[in-house]
Amino acid sequence: MKRSQLALAIILLLATIFLATQFGRLADFARILSAAQPLWLGAALVSLAAWQVIQAAQFRAAYRAVGVEQSLLSILPLVAANNFVLLADPTGSVSTFALFLAHARRHRLSPERSAVAVAVCTVFQYLALAIAIGLALAVLAAHRRLYSIEWLLAIPVFAFVAGQYIVLLLALHTPARLERGVAWLARGLNRVGRRLARRDLVSLQRMVQIGANATAGLDHMRQQGPRAQLGLLVYGLASQALLGVVLGMLLLAFHQPASLAIVVTSLGVGGIFAVVSPTPAGVGGVEAAMALVLVAFGLEPAAALIVSLAFRGLTLWLPVLYGFAALQALGFSALRPVPAALASPAPPS
Repeated sequence: MKRSQLALAIILLLATIFLATQFGRLADFARILSAAQPLWLGAALVSLAAWQVIQAAQFRAAYRAVGVEQSLLSILPLVAANNFVLLADPTGSVSTFALFLAHARRHRLSPERSAVAVAVCTVFQYLALAIAIGLALAVLAAHRRLYSIEWLLAIPVFAFVAGQYIVLLLALHTPARLERGVAWLARGLNRVGRRLARRDLVSLQRMVQIGANATAGLDHMRQQGPRAQLGLLVYGLASQALLGVVLGMLLLAFHQPASLAIVVTSLGVGGIFAVVSPTPAGVGGVEAAMALVLVAFGLEPAAALIVSLAFRGLTLWLPVLYGFAALQALGFSALRPVPAALASPAPPS
């Protein structure tokens, strides 16, 4: 069994355990959502579907930026499954790369360029989130509801996002350094292997090929200029906007005011805790933070808690269900034997 197939098997096992242990919480969220007005709840579900499509379109744009063509329909189930593994698997982003690399090998895509595409897409997802958080802090300050805890927790988020983007810019403008860095890392690992196990740990030739393919993807993105980056950022901002629409529809569904200030601040503060919280995807912390913001804007505590729980039920726990189904389909497909014609390493795209 290939390493990517083994990784998918482990992810499937962890996912099954997670779903079994969280079934009671899923049932609680379903009961909360059942109390909402059907019309507004339906509008929220439509917005959620659009959010999922926009996420897939952003990944497709990232693939195109590095010179890999993928259809939107082929990426949709991957994105759905990724929404699940990010929550269910403690390794988080590692599982994301395993998922997309297994897809790349199955469809004879360049694994290296696919990995670069996933990394680039992640950078712009966080960049859009940082913009949403900054806007939320500005609105809170304008309404004199900005407290030290909010901007203090936002500082490491901004630093993390800025660091990611700076690394991407350096890689785009000096891609040859990436190739040399991969080769240097391979030689270092082999020196350690010779000392400890008296053998090379990695193939230097293969690592050089990996670096060359990744560099080629970055070169392709650099040649497109700012247009590729702007497109990825627009998709990220559209994704944040659709989450805001979902929250607004849920506020109306539970007979609460849905002003732009309430939606923007609740979403932004929730985004802070989604990053800094020690729990996966900020489970628990995001709900509490959003409820506190809603109370600060005049909602009753009980109503604020119900809306925040409903929002998380729709945007976090509902994707758990269809993401689990997508992960099973993708995982079992990837675990089937690969035809001999496809067994050789994928050529650069």
